[in-house]
Amino acid sequence: MTLRLSLHTWTLDTTPLADALAVIKKTGWDAVELRRLDFERAAQAGQSADQVLALVRASGLPVACVGVELGWVWATGAERARLLRVFAEQAARAKALGCDTIMSPVDRGRGDVADAARSIREVGDIAREHGVRLAVEFNSQCEQLNALGPMREVMARAGIGAGTHVIAHDFGDGSTAARLWWLLRYFGHERVSLLDGGFARWVAEGRPLEHHRRRHRAGPGGARRARRAPRDRGTRHLARPSAEERSRSGVDPPRLYRHAIANHAQVD
Repeated sequence: MTLRLSLHTWTLDTTPLADALAVIKKTGWDAVELRRLDFERAAQAGQSADQVLALVRASGLPVACVGVELGWVWATGAERARLLRVFAEQAARAKALGCDTIMSPVDRGRGDVADAARSIREVGDIAREHGVRLAVEFNSQCEQLNALGPMREVMARAGIGAGTHVIAHDFGDGSTAARLWWLLRYFGHERVSLLDGGFARWVAEGRPLEHHRRRHRAGPGGARRARRAPRDRGTRHLARPSAEERSRSGVDPPRLYRHAIANHAQVD
Protein backbone atom coordinates (compact mmCIF):
# COMPACT_ATOMS: atom_id res chain seq x y z
CA MET A 1 0.00 0.00 0.00
CA THR A 2 1.28 3.49 -0.84
CA LEU A 3 1.51 5.63 2.30
CA ARG A 4 -0.47 8.81 1.80
CA LEU A 5 -0.38 10.69 5.11
CA SER A 6 2.34 10.80 7.77
CA LEU A 7 2.48 13.01 10.83
CA HIS A 8 5.67 14.83 11.80
CA THR A 9 6.38 14.56 15.52
CA TRP A 10 6.93 18.33 15.57
CA THR A 11 3.12 18.61 15.38
CA LEU A 12 2.97 17.11 18.89
CA ASP A 13 6.24 18.73 19.88
CA THR A 14 6.32 18.43 23.67
CA THR A 15 4.33 15.20 23.86
CA PRO A 16 6.48 12.22 24.93
CA LEU A 17 7.26 10.04 21.93
CA ALA A 18 5.40 6.99 23.27
CA ASP A 19 2.23 9.06 23.70
CA ALA A 20 2.69 10.77 20.34
CA LEU A 21 2.97 7.42 18.56
CA ALA A 22 -0.21 6.22 20.24
CA VAL A 23 -2.08 9.37 19.18
CA ILE A 24 -0.79 9.12 15.60
CA LYS A 25 -1.96 5.53 15.32
CA LYS A 26 -5.31 6.08 17.03
CA THR A 27 -6.20 9.04 14.83
CA GLY A 28 -5.61 7.06 11.63
CA TRP A 29 -2.38 8.43 10.18
CA ASP A 30 -0.52 6.06 7.86
CA ALA A 31 2.98 6.71 9.18
CA VAL A 32 5.20 8.87 11.37
CA GLU A 33 8.06 11.25 10.57
CA LEU A 34 10.76 11.20 13.23
CA ARG A 35 13.14 14.02 14.17
CA ARG A 36 16.69 14.01 15.43
CA LEU A 37 15.24 15.81 18.45
CA ASP A 38 13.13 12.75 19.31
CA PHE A 39 16.33 10.77 19.87
CA GLU A 40 18.02 13.61 21.74
CA ARG A 41 15.12 14.02 24.16
CA ALA A 42 15.04 10.29 24.77
CA ALA A 43 18.76 10.34 25.59
CA GLN A 44 18.18 13.19 28.06
CA ALA A 45 15.52 11.01 29.71
CA GLY A 46 17.97 8.12 30.03
CA GLN A 47 16.79 6.10 27.02
CA SER A 48 19.15 4.64 24.44
CA ALA A 49 18.69 4.93 20.69
CA ASP A 50 17.96 1.20 20.60
CA GLN A 51 15.11 1.71 23.07
CA VAL A 52 13.67 4.44 20.83
CA LEU A 53 13.86 2.14 17.82
CA ALA A 54 12.13 -0.62 19.79
CA LEU A 55 9.40 1.82 20.87
CA VAL A 56 8.72 2.88 17.28
CA ARG A 57 8.66 -0.72 16.05
CA ALA A 58 6.27 -1.71 18.84
CA SER A 59 3.85 1.04 17.75
CA GLY A 60 3.33 -0.76 14.43
CA LEU A 61 3.58 2.55 12.55
CA PRO A 62 5.70 2.68 9.39
CA VAL A 63 8.31 5.45 9.39
CA ALA A 64 8.00 7.76 6.38
CA CYS A 65 11.28 9.60 7.00
CA VAL A 66 13.90 10.26 9.67
CA GLY A 67 15.22 13.77 10.18
CA VAL A 68 18.79 14.96 10.66
CA GLU A 69 20.25 18.09 12.22
CA LEU A 70 20.44 21.11 9.94
CA GLY A 71 23.65 23.06 9.33
CA TRP A 72 25.71 20.65 7.22
CA VAL A 73 25.25 22.59 3.96
CA TRP A 74 27.81 25.28 4.83
CA ALA A 75 29.35 24.08 8.09
CA THR A 76 33.13 23.76 8.32
CA GLY A 77 35.75 22.21 10.57
CA ALA A 78 34.82 20.34 13.72
CA GLU A 79 31.16 21.35 13.51
CA ARG A 80 30.89 19.92 10.00
CA ALA A 81 32.48 16.66 11.14
CA ARG A 82 29.98 16.44 14.00
CA LEU A 83 27.00 17.09 11.73
CA LEU A 84 28.14 14.44 9.26
CA ARG A 85 28.41 11.93 12.12
CA VAL A 86 24.86 12.85 13.13
CA PHE A 87 23.73 12.37 9.54
CA ALA A 88 25.30 8.91 9.42
CA GLU A 89 23.71 7.98 12.76
CA GLN A 90 20.28 8.99 11.57
CA ALA A 91 20.73 7.19 8.25
CA ALA A 92 21.58 4.00 10.12
CA ARG A 93 18.52 4.44 12.34
CA ALA A 94 16.29 4.99 9.33
CA LYS A 95 17.59 1.79 7.77
CA ALA A 96 17.01 -0.10 11.01
CA LEU A 97 13.37 1.05 10.98
CA GLY A 98 12.80 0.00 7.39
CA CYS A 99 12.61 3.63 6.30
CA ASP A 100 14.27 4.56 3.00
CA THR A 101 14.29 8.36 3.34
CA ILE A 102 16.43 10.81 5.29
CA MET A 103 14.89 14.29 5.41
CA SER A 104 16.97 17.38 6.04
CA PRO A 105 16.17 21.09 6.09
CA VAL A 106 18.64 23.42 4.41
CA ASP A 107 20.77 25.95 6.26
CA ARG A 108 19.02 29.17 7.21
CA GLY A 109 21.78 31.57 6.20
CA ARG A 110 23.76 32.26 3.05
CA GLY A 111 26.79 30.63 1.46
CA ASP A 112 28.54 29.62 -1.72
CA VAL A 113 26.45 27.53 -4.13
CA ALA A 114 29.46 25.38 -5.08
CA ASP A 115 30.05 24.56 -1.40
CA ALA A 116 26.38 23.63 -1.01
CA ALA A 117 26.60 21.33 -4.03
CA ARG A 118 29.67 19.59 -2.61
CA SER A 119 27.83 19.09 0.66
CA ILE A 120 24.84 17.59 -1.15
CA ARG A 121 27.15 15.11 -2.87
CA GLU A 122 28.87 14.22 0.40
CA VAL A 123 25.74 13.55 2.43
CA GLY A 124 24.21 11.82 -0.60
CA ASP A 125 27.13 9.39 -0.52
CA ILE A 126 26.55 8.80 3.20
CA ALA A 127 22.87 8.12 2.56
CA ARG A 128 23.69 5.70 -0.24
CA GLU A 129 26.17 3.81 1.95
CA HIS A 130 23.30 3.14 4.37
CA GLY A 131 20.84 2.17 1.64
CA VAL A 132 18.61 5.22 2.05
CA ARG A 133 17.84 8.28 -0.05
CA LEU A 134 18.11 11.96 0.80
CA ALA A 135 15.28 14.49 0.59
CA VAL A 136 16.39 18.11 0.98
CA GLU A 137 13.70 20.46 2.23
CA PHE A 138 13.99 24.14 1.42
CA ASN A 139 12.19 26.72 3.55
CA SER A 140 10.65 30.04 2.53
CA GLN A 141 12.02 31.58 5.73
CA CYS A 142 15.65 30.86 4.82
CA GLU A 143 17.79 33.68 3.46
CA GLN A 144 19.06 31.90 0.33
CA LEU A 145 17.71 28.38 -0.22
CA ASN A 146 14.10 29.49 0.03
CA ALA A 147 12.50 28.54 -3.31
CA LEU A 148 12.68 26.09 -6.22
CA GLY A 149 15.02 28.31 -8.25
CA PRO A 150 17.94 28.38 -5.78
CA MET A 151 17.46 24.67 -5.03
CA ARG A 152 17.51 23.78 -8.74
CA GLU A 153 20.86 25.52 -9.06
CA VAL A 154 22.36 23.65 -6.11
CA MET A 155 20.99 20.28 -7.22
CA ALA A 156 22.25 20.80 -10.77
CA ARG A 157 25.73 21.55 -9.50
CA ALA A 158 25.53 18.57 -7.19
CA GLY A 159 25.26 16.13 -10.02
CA ILE A 160 22.69 16.56 -12.77
CA GLY A 161 23.40 18.80 -15.74
CA ALA A 162 21.43 19.38 -18.92
CA GLY A 163 23.41 16.70 -20.77
CA THR A 164 23.22 14.07 -18.05
CA HIS A 165 21.17 10.95 -18.76
CA VAL A 166 19.79 9.94 -15.36
CA ILE A 167 18.97 6.28 -14.69
CA ALA A 168 16.63 6.21 -11.71
CA HIS A 169 16.30 3.24 -9.38
CA ASP A 170 15.53 2.59 -5.73
CA PHE A 171 15.81 -0.19 -3.16
CA GLY A 172 12.10 -1.05 -3.14
CA ASP A 173 9.20 -1.53 -5.53
CA GLY A 174 10.16 1.23 -7.94
CA SER A 175 7.74 3.86 -6.62
CA THR A 176 10.55 6.11 -5.36
CA ALA A 177 12.36 5.89 -8.70
CA ALA A 178 9.09 6.72 -10.47
CA ARG A 179 8.70 9.83 -8.34
CA LEU A 180 12.27 10.90 -9.13
CA TRP A 181 11.52 10.36 -12.84
CA TRP A 182 8.42 12.54 -12.51
CA LEU A 183 10.20 15.30 -10.54
CA LEU A 184 13.09 15.58 -12.99
CA ARG A 185 10.75 15.81 -15.95
CA TYR A 186 8.64 18.36 -14.09
CA PHE A 187 11.77 20.46 -13.57
CA GLY A 188 12.47 20.24 -17.32
CA HIS A 189 15.07 17.44 -17.41
CA GLU A 190 14.12 15.19 -20.33
CA ARG A 191 17.00 12.70 -20.30
CA VAL A 192 15.76 10.41 -17.53
CA SER A 193 14.88 6.69 -17.61
CA LEU A 194 13.92 3.96 -15.14
CA LEU A 195 16.10 0.92 -14.51
CA ASP A 196 13.95 -1.99 -15.70
CA GLY A 197 13.46 -4.36 -12.76
CA GLY A 198 15.13 -1.96 -10.35
CA PHE A 199 18.18 -2.49 -8.18
CA ALA A 200 16.98 -5.95 -7.07
CA ARG A 201 17.03 -7.28 -10.63
CA TRP A 202 20.41 -5.67 -11.29
CA VAL A 203 21.91 -7.49 -8.30
CA ALA A 204 20.07 -10.76 -9.04
CA GLU A 205 21.61 -10.82 -12.52
CA GLY A 206 25.10 -10.43 -11.06
CA ARG A 207 25.75 -7.03 -12.55
CA PRO A 208 28.66 -4.89 -11.25
CA LEU A 209 28.46 -2.76 -8.11
CA GLU A 210 30.89 -0.26 -6.68
CA HIS A 211 31.25 0.64 -3.02
CA HIS A 212 33.84 3.40 -3.14
CA ARG A 213 33.50 7.11 -3.75
CA ARG A 214 34.70 8.85 -6.89
CA ARG A 215 35.70 12.42 -7.57
CA HIS A 216 33.70 14.16 -10.26
CA ARG A 217 34.49 17.06 -12.56
CA ALA A 218 32.02 19.81 -13.30
CA GLY A 219 30.04 19.32 -16.49
CA PRO A 220 28.41 21.91 -18.76
CA GLY A 221 26.77 24.76 -16.90
CA GLY A 222 28.62 23.89 -13.70
CA ALA A 223 26.75 20.63 -13.18
CA ARG A 224 28.84 17.66 -12.09
CA ARG A 225 28.81 14.66 -14.38
CA ALA A 226 27.91 11.42 -12.60
CA ARG A 227 29.99 8.36 -13.44
CA ARG A 228 29.30 6.80 -16.81
CA ALA A 229 27.91 3.28 -17.01
CA PRO A 230 29.46 1.42 -19.99
CA ARG A 231 26.91 0.47 -22.63
CA ASP A 232 27.74 -3.22 -22.36
CA ARG A 233 26.70 -3.35 -18.70
CA GLY A 234 23.02 -3.94 -19.08
CA THR A 235 21.77 -0.68 -20.55
CA ARG A 236 19.28 -2.71 -22.59
CA HIS A 237 17.34 -2.93 -19.32
CA LEU A 238 16.77 0.83 -19.28
CA ALA A 239 13.25 1.74 -20.36
CA ARG A 240 11.01 4.75 -20.28
CA PRO A 241 7.67 4.07 -18.54
CA SER A 242 4.55 3.98 -20.63
CA ALA A 243 1.62 6.31 -19.99
CA GLU A 244 -0.16 3.44 -18.20
CA GLU A 245 2.86 2.79 -15.97
CA ARG A 246 3.11 6.49 -15.12
CA SER A 247 -0.56 6.58 -14.17
CA ARG A 248 0.02 3.65 -11.78
CA SER A 249 3.04 5.28 -10.11
CA GLY A 250 0.84 7.35 -7.81
CA VAL A 251 2.67 10.63 -8.37
CA ASP A 252 0.84 13.66 -7.05
CA PRO A 253 0.17 17.01 -8.74
CA PRO A 254 3.19 19.34 -8.96
CA ARG A 255 1.79 21.77 -6.40
CA LEU A 256 2.12 19.15 -3.64
CA TYR A 257 5.89 18.88 -4.02
CA ARG A 258 8.08 21.16 -1.97
CA HIS A 259 11.20 18.99 -1.66
CA ALA A 260 14.17 18.60 -3.97
CA ILE A 261 15.17 14.93 -3.83
CA ALA A 262 18.75 13.78 -4.27
CA ASN A 263 18.98 10.10 -5.16
CA HIS A 264 21.80 7.86 -6.37
CA ALA A 265 21.84 7.72 -10.16
CA GLN A 266 23.97 6.46 -13.02
CA VAL A 267 24.23 7.94 -16.48
CA ASP A 268 24.46 6.33 -19.88
